[in-house]
Amino acid sequence: MLSKVYRDVRHSIVAFVHRFSTSGRDDFPEIVGTGFIVHEDGFIATNEHVIDGFKDAYRPPGHTGGTVDVLIFVLTNRGMVVLHVEVAQLIKFRDHQFGAGYIGPQIPDLAVVQVKARGLRPVKLRSADTPIEEGELIATAGFPLGSATLTVPGWLHQLSPTLQSGIVSAVHPFAGCQAHGFTINTIVNPGESGSPVFSQETGEVFGVVQGALTQGEADVPTGFGFAVPGFYLNHIVPKLAGFDRMRAVAQESPHIKEILQHRLAHAGEGLAPLKDAVFPW
Repeated sequence: MLSKVYRDVRHSIVAFVHRFSTSGRDDFPEIVGTGFIVHEDGFIATNEHVIDGFKDAYRPPGHTGGTVDVLIFVLTNRGMVVLHVEVAQLIKFRDHQFGAGYIGPQIPDLAVVQVKARGLRPVKLRSADTPIEEGELIATAGFPLGSATLTVPGWLHQLSPTLQSGIVSAVHPFAGCQAHGFTINTIVNPGESGSPVFSQETGEVFGVVQGALTQGEADVPTGFGFAVPGFYLNHIVPKLAGFDRMRAVAQESPHIKEILQHRLAHAGEGLAPLKDAVFPW
């Protein structure tokens, strides 16, 4: 049942936001893309074109640090808590080895971001050997139109990703091959790039939303979106987690429960340390 499956997946979906705003709004930062946690040591999957857009974030004069943060949404029995976590490293895909018969792009539109937090809850990636089947029931969740969806009445009225459901409409280049992409019958708006595509039955993630199928010079939406297969992540994430530089970032980073507790204390809640019973992970 999708509602049950989504309860687990949504904890791993994050938003990329500009740290500094030029809009004058202070109710919620500007969301520029979606990602999802793929390893407890702070690794988050998204699209390469999402992280390429980070360079356009506003940088105040004299600021030499990062300009993009990750928002992690933690649902506790005290309500939703939004945690700002700093980006540590950006990793693009290069020199990937593909199987026989692969005719897709040599560099897929995928990237991995490592943040300064550990103990995160990753999604479950589907086996790289499992084929993508046309007609399979899928779901995806992210942040369509960025922060606008969360603040459309003029105030912050939503604190969660937005869920959609559909099917695998086509496999690229055709069914039964080592797919280099696939089509889904869900609407993809700006801000949803990097969202996970997962099975409605198992919750296993097997794709990453890449963009919308549009037509005409006005880029009129068609109701279909494109996705990148998740088997790339199956191959690269374990390797990244084993690199000394990546392990060092994780070891030096605070645990997500520490970040949550600090956030609540900073908000003046005066709460005792959180116990596992009130933490959803």
